[in-house]
Amino acid sequence: MAIAFDNSSSGSGDATTQVTFTSHTVGGSNRILFFCIQMEDSTDADRVITDATFGAQSLSQVVRSNNDTYNLTTEIWKLTAPNTGTATVTVNSSGGNVANFEVTAMSFTGVDQTDASNIDVSNTGAGTDSPVTVGLATTVDNDWAVDSASVVGNRTLTVGADQTAITNLVTGDGVSYEGPKTPTGTMTMSWTYTPAANFVTAACAFKPATGSSQSPSASASASLSPSASLSPSASASASVSPSASVSPSASVSP
Repeated sequence: MAIAFDNSSSGSGDATTQVTFTSHTVGGSNRILFFCIQMEDSTDADRVITDATFGAQSLSQVVRSNNDTYNLTTEIWKLTAPNTGTATVTVNSSGGNVANFEVTAMSFTGVDQTDASNIDVSNTGAGTDSPVTVGLATTVDNDWAVDSASVVGNRTLTVGADQTAITNLVTGDGVSYEGPKTPTGTMTMSWTYTPAANFVTAACAFKPATGSSQSPSASASASLSPSASLSPSASASASVSPSASVSPSASVSP
């Protein structure tokens, strides 16, 4: 069964310990849901995620890239077999308020439903200048991958040629996906920008479902309003079709 992109949505907050929004909808079969989380704050203890949920379901951390010198952290969390339907996305951090806090949710169909092993490989990177790169040495044919990159300051990011960018809410942060990768080998997730600035990045590759793999048919239950429910100073957006570039907007730099 081939992997396919399902949906994406995003929310952000400034000087907050929580990002929450009600705009993400999951559909299809053999599902997986990723949260790509990006934080910029000068207090290292504030950039720690305590929990991430989709409705009543909890996600687990896949990979974390952190650099205390750069005041940047990015993480990827996942949920295998999320309930279908629309539910609230919530991500909480520990410590004090995070100066710049973004969350992007992305769901896919046609994914291996074995929760303990459906991530083929993950990796992180950090540096001081463009390009942002991270390599994934895939071992399963037709893997797909997601990445989450965060750059200090007001930078416009350009996504790598084989990736599809998901519009994030703050210039200097990028989320994308790529696939399928065939034959197996290294997938390089990348972003370029100018001028030079510090960055962190994280990525993971995930496996396609086999013919016998089926996710449960449960539906998400949530009381929803037409507009997103957000933490103070937060905003949200949803998109069924990913955009080709990251849209400029304000960013907090150290």
